[in-house]
Amino acid sequence: MSESTDVRAAKVARVGRIAHHRLVGMSLKTALAAGIAWQLGMILPAYLPQYAFYAPLGALTVMYSSLYDSAVEGLRVLAAVATGVLVSLTLQLVAGPNALSVAVALGVGVLLGNLRKLADQGSWVPLAALFVFTAGQTHTTEYVVGYMSQLLLGAGVGLVVNSVVFPPLALHETERAGRAVRRDIVRVLSALSGLLEADHATADERADDLSSAAASLPESRQRLRTAMSQARRAGHGNPRRQRWQGSRSEVLALAGATERCAGMTEDLARETLEEVPALRRAMVPTLAQAVTSLRDLIVRSPAGVPSDAEVRRTDEAIDRAASRARSFPEQRTVAGLRRCLRAASDRTM
Repeated sequence: MSESTDVRAAKVARVGRIAHHRLVGMSLKTALAAGIAWQLGMILPAYLPQYAFYAPLGALTVMYSSLYDSAVEGLRVLAAVATGVLVSLTLQLVAGPNALSVAVALGVGVLLGNLRKLADQGSWVPLAALFVFTAGQTHTTEYVVGYMSQLLLGAGVGLVVNSVVFPPLALHETERAGRAVRRDIVRVLSALSGLLEADHATADERADDLSSAAASLPESRQRLRTAMSQARRAGHGNPRRQRWQGSRSEVLALAGATERCAGMTEDLARETLEEVPALRRAMVPTLAQAVTSLRDLIVRSPAGVPSDAEVRRTDEAIDRAASRARSFPEQRTVAGLRRCLRAASDRTM
């Protein structure tokens, strides 16, 4: 019965992780916003329903994982589209649609699309200019009005849906990234302990293991920093922020501490690899035990926050290593372990 309960609990947890995944949420909200935008676009007056397919496109342009990004990037898209439309209209008035005017429109569009204020949405400038030249060459005014009105309608619907339907706080992504970094820290500390305990025959192999483990930390740290940045942006103007402020602060504090600990672990690994010959001559077992104790502290703290007893146990192990450290490489390794422990237990890991 207990096993069955555990299996069901695991399945529920897995479903919960899937439901909270950023891509799942954004896919569902994008689909909802596109459907609503299409339906509203079809009931607009006059000839505007002919261009209803641009309404879902407008909704798509503003669907981002934070409301702040939705608003900013949506405005950039609309500004880029308006710029492209103006470029095309101007050239059509001067020369009409032909090979030269299309070429000039796209060339000017690419140039204007690189304006700093348009950022990543600059590609909409030549695209909008081409749309007007091709799809709207017979009824230019009608096409431009239909295109812009439906795009604006879709963008408005997208913003409303993104604001009302569980606006994302990007906390689950930050937690996932933090867990990945902690797993990498554990791998580095395991490799470091293995190197300190290795005999002369296996020292080079263990050093390679440590170097390989440490190489994964910069990438996972960067993913965590990106997730933290997204979570901070997601709080701007988010109506759910107040309700989840306590959890949000805890997640960001833990992520920050995890990132700091990862940086210190990376430094510790690099310094150890630089001093392998000296450490091989002066190594004491207590140093490897201190590394193992720090690794176990992180392993036994799946939620990221170690118990006071674990912190004391690790601190005592580092103290024992410090009392027997004679050479500078040993003392530097002990100092690195203390920094890692301080980061790992500072409202944190």
